[in-house]
Amino acid sequence: MARWTNCFEVEEMTRQASGFLARVRLNPGHPVYAVHFPGQPVTPGVMLVKLVHELLEQHLGRPLRLHSIGQCKFLNMLVPNKTPQLLVHVDVAETQGLIDCKARGEFDGVVFFKLDSVYGD
Repeated sequence: MARWTNCFEVEEMTRQASGFLARVRLNPGHPVYAVHFPGQPVTPGVMLVKLVHELLEQHLGRPLRLHSIGQCKFLNMLVPNKTPQLLVHVDVAETQGLIDCKARGEFDGVVFFKLDSVYGD
C-alpha cells in the first residue's frame, strides 16, 4: 500500500469567492517517484486526487469522504523535477449535505489535471 505522507507541502492557501487557490510544492524525493517511473518520475494521478481531497479537508476544517468522481482528466505529465510547484484552483459548493468540488491544477500556463468530485462527511 502506498504511503502518501510528505508527497507535497502546502505553501499558501488563499480563500476566493467560490472556493480557494492553493500553491503546493511537490516533494521530488518522495519514494513514490522511484517506482513511478524509475529514471523518469511522473506524479501519479491518484496522488493528484488525494492532493485535492486533502486541500479540501484543510479548507473546510473537517475530515471528508470521497463520494464520487464525475470527471477526472490528466492533461499533461507532471514531472516533479521540472515542475515542483503547482497552483490548485478549487471551486466548492455545498448542497444537501454534499460538497461539490471542481479543481484544476496548473503552473506557468500549463494545465495538468481537472477533477470534478463530490465529498461527504
